[in-house]
Parts: sequence; structure tokens; C-alpha cells
Amino acid sequence: MKFVLQLKTWMLFLIFFVPLLFHNNIALISFIAWLIWVYAIANSGQRLLLQTGFNKANLTWVKFNYMFLLAYFATGTTIRIMGWDFVGGNGEYWKLALTIPVSLYSFVAIMQVLYTASIITAKLELNREVRFWNDAIGHLLRIVVYPLGVWGVHPIVRRAATSLDARPAA
Repeated sequence: MKFVLQLKTWMLFLIFFVPLLFHNNIALISFIAWLIWVYAIANSGQRLLLQTGFNKANLTWVKFNYMFLLAYFATGTTIRIMGWDFVGGNGEYWKLALTIPVSLYSFVAIMQVLYTASIITAKLELNREVRFWNDAIGHLLRIVVYPLGVWGVHPIVRRAATSLDARPAA
């Protein structure tokens, strides 16, 4: 995942922006690329923070939520491509009863993954322990508006990744 963080900012912007010009399933590529980028920030950023002396955070829930989101969107895309009527009529309300909690949990999963990525990005930029509302909320907003926010967040992470690669091994 570190190769994602070493991409130039304009390359990442094109990967995010160009698929949005198309409709339906091609635009989904942009969202999947965004999820990969956010996961790369959380996973590789954690390693970068360990090298700079920060304590290790538990990323078990981040990884679980990330895998849940991939499965959730892969299932939704498959249902959409195949043209299945998943939440339809005919009195099949059990499908709706299943869809609502899963969709709500996907929102919680996205927020948790974004929270972790914004905290890690703020720590990489400020090189100290951060508080969410004071230090990391701006990073979260930049990550959420990903086609444009990549210009603010990605250089921070890329700078941290390249500076730690340039250090001699201890």
C-alpha cells in the first residue's frame, strides 16, 4: 500500500477525478480508489508513526471495517449489475430489515476509517499527539472531499513517507 502514498498528487487526483466523469459502475472505480487511499493512509501511516516514536494504535477495527466496506460495496455492485430486485415488493420485507442495519453499520465503518486516517495524517503533519476537534477535523474534511482534498492531505503523507525512506536504517 505504500506505493499509493508515493504517487504524485496530480496522479492521485486524476485517478479520483476522471472516473467521476462517467456514470454508474465506472464512477465506482473512483470510490474504490479513494477507499484504498484512505486505507493506505491508515495502514502505512501507522508504520510511519511507529518509526517516528509514536505509540502503536490498535488498527484491528479499522481493518475489519475496511474489509466490511469492501464486501458491502462489492455485494451492492453485484446486485446492481445483475439487475436483482433486492429490496422490492411482493411482501419481502425481510430484505429491507436486513438492508437497513447493514447500511447503518457501513456508515459507522466509513466514519471510523475516516477518523483514523485523519488522526494519523494530523500526527504526521504536526509530529505530536493530536486531539480530533482541535487538530484533525480539517484533515477529515479534506479526506471527505477527496477529489479536491487530495491536494491538501496527500502531500503531507507523501512528505512523511519520503522523508522516512531517506533516513538511514538504525
